[in-house]
Amino acid sequence: MRSMKLMTAINGTNYTYKKTIIVAKLGITHVGAVDPTCTTDGNIKYWYDESSDKYFSDAEGKTEITKAQTVSTRQTLPHIITTAHQSS
Repeated sequence: MRSMKLMTAINGTNYTYKKTIIVAKLGITHVGAVDPTCTTDGNIKYWYDESSDKYFSDAEGKTEITKAQTVSTRQTLPHIITTAHQSS
């Protein structure tokens, strides 16, 4: 939904009015949550609208968030090192 201020002149008198336009979201896509690991960031679940290049926290596209807000940072807590994490 977008609001626009419009001005018009009638018989030399200027008038300003506000018009609200509902813009359809085309191609809104759900992105599932991915847990972060000790080596990679994850992400929260979110929805992405390709037509407007915007991110949302809800399926209706009402609550806009930034791309940075979709990131779950990698875990930095101490954990048990397994053989997969050891280097030679």
